[in-house]
Amino acid sequence: MQHKNRTIEQINLEAVWKTELVFALLLVKALRKAVPDMILDYKFSVVTPERGKGGIDEADAPVFAQMLEKAGVDMLHVAQANHTGNMADTIPPMGVQPYGFFAEISGKVKEAVSIPVSTVGRIITPEMAEEILASGKADMVGIGRGLLADADWAKKAANHDFCDIRLCISCNKGCTDKIQHREFLSCVLNAENGYEGTRKILPAETPKHLVIIGGGAAGMEAARVAAQKGHRVTLFEQNTKLGGQLELACVPPRKEEMRRFTEYLSHCMKQDAITLRLGEKATPEKILALNPDHVILAVGAHSFHFPIKGIDQPCVCDAWDILRGTTQVYGK
Repeated sequence: MQHKNRTIEQINLEAVWKTELVFALLLVKALRKAVPDMILDYKFSVVTPERGKGGIDEADAPVFAQMLEKAGVDMLHVAQANHTGNMADTIPPMGVQPYGFFAEISGKVKEAVSIPVSTVGRIITPEMAEEILASGKADMVGIGRGLLADADWAKKAANHDFCDIRLCISCNKGCTDKIQHREFLSCVLNAENGYEGTRKILPAETPKHLVIIGGGAAGMEAARVAAQKGHRVTLFEQNTKLGGQLELACVPPRKEEMRRFTEYLSHCMKQDAITLRLGEKATPEKILALNPDHVILAVGAHSFHFPIKGIDQPCVCDAWDILRGTTQVYGK
């Protein structure tokens, strides 16, 4: 303790109320001296009564931010503290935390300093990012999972091509789950992520005509990639709406964010190379009449009823019917 007190006097900073802050201040000062011409962006981890563990307390954050600025930090990146190993706490899945949930904290820090402040946390769309910037709660925003879903997020946002962005749905199934299991980072929405050298979508040497049966996520993704490669696509979907089972998956509480993926894929179907035949079953006669070069089956699945005793009782219903809204349930 005495050694730390002497250190505080050496670096000539005032009001250091917690001795554990000394290391950070010493480190910043040493880095500033070693690389005077480089930008120092400090990861400013904050803990609130509701969120995070470890890190600087929310009430102390503005004062400590001023100390860091005085010590030589050029920028502050305000994020939720997490020293627990629980990644779902700082990288929350869909429906768990509100959008931009740390912007209020970054706003308080920004008011205390004159250096640029960035924030992160469930900032999904360009509109969300712009709202935070316009409110003065941050000078910059950080996008993490969104760049895994679409590496061109920033470029498309700058060009105002918002509908072309493959937005993250916060499922955490390719990114956070893989990190926790020490596996290769990926994204369930973006098959190219992590495989840019081997899965690059290049123009086909010989454009062909493809018939795709099924307008769910798999069928639409196949159509999107085929059209991007230069092929002509005819897509059959027996329902009058695209989306397949994802339309059902979006219905339960806190799952509506998955709809962003169906909206993106549906937008991708609006191109000249793709002909949609909705509300129409694909029969052998119809397919043969089109004379396609290849046929892709993406018909998905259907609900299966096990032949068990009591399955036909009036108190038993299909979960898919509940999600569709064709069956109403009450009580427990």
